[in-house]
Amino acid sequence: MRRLREVVDGLDVGLLVNNAGVAKPCAVYLHEFDVDAWVKMIRVNLWALTEVTAAVLPGMVARRRGAIVNIGSGSTEAIPSFPLYTIYAATKRHVSQFSRSLYVEYRSKGIHIQCQGRSLQSHRPHVQRSAILRPCVARLALLSPPHPHLPPPLCPPPTPLACALATATP
Repeated sequence: MRRLREVVDGLDVGLLVNNAGVAKPCAVYLHEFDVDAWVKMIRVNLWALTEVTAAVLPGMVARRRGAIVNIGSGSTEAIPSFPLYTIYAATKRHVSQFSRSLYVEYRSKGIHIQCQGRSLQSHRPHVQRSAILRPCVARLALLSPPHPHLPPPLCPPPTPLACALATATP
């Protein structure tokens, strides 16, 4: 963590998109899940996201501006449980709650934090490239000042209207 902070310390990071994630192995009972795969999934989906976010926040706080977009999963918001994907769903639920809590902690410091979720449909490879993170999501995150009484945007995909507004805004 110290080395990561040293690397990031000299950079003017205005936008962080935490888009890394591991979902393999696919559908499997918890007692059949390979422990090494658990560790890899938790390291990528939970620890890496947390560590990179912690590394860029000091600079954003010092500049009193910045945006963090965490890529979550619609599976943790749209359905009550995600059988056979227990570890994956748990790590992505962390992303959701982590984003909500950081939003409340840092909105008064000029930092906008949100979680954008992939829909279940976007897990298909032919849809994934265009549906995961459209460029306008990042722009909207930078343009939208945090509102003190609203929760952060959480998991809805950007609508065509939102993309059009982001594109039309200088």
